[in-house]
Amino acid sequence: MDTDIGSVKLKVKSEVLKDVSFEVETKVAKVRNAYERLDGIIRSTGSYWEGDGRVSMYNAYDIRQDDYERMFISIMNHVKNLQEIAGVYELTESTIVSAESMLPGDVIF
Repeated sequence: MDTDIGSVKLKVKSEVLKDVSFEVETKVAKVRNAYERLDGIIRSTGSYWEGDGRVSMYNAYDIRQDDYERMFISIMNHVKNLQEIAGVYELTESTIVSAESMLPGDVIF
């Protein structure tokens, strides 16, 4: 259902927006947990490496670890923003319905 608010057109219901954002949040948490388990496994392989090979492996891995952390943070910020947008939409809709109910019964919409 499309909803017009001034020049803004919403093409999704706030309930769907919230549901999908919570679903994404749950999936990101699962991926992050899997990544943390993988991190533990990789860190525990230190005894398999010696000298420069060990240092090179850890350096290459650590460089990517920062990228993964930024990715998780970025996705969770998007999820938070979607949840806030849904909340604002619901509050606005509630305010409009409340104001509409205060109008006299003989007003034509």
